[in-house]
Amino acid sequence: MLLLAGALDVSLPQPAAVEYAGLLPQARLVVQPGSGHAPRLDDPERLLAATTAFLATTPARNPA
Repeated sequence: MLLLAGALDVSLPQPAAVEYAGLLPQARLVVQPGSGHAPRLDDPERLLAATTAFLATTPARNPA
């Protein structure tokens, strides 16, 4: 599971994102510098890079 947080998010501060990631097994937290609550809007290229890197290192699961 990929969790993406904005470093400047006041709605979900970075310490809370770190805590959430710690509660989820195998979660990977990426904190996007310079982004607020909507990193996908603040810096979509960085979001794409983080998502691509995550998918490249995550084994496929068989839903069956």
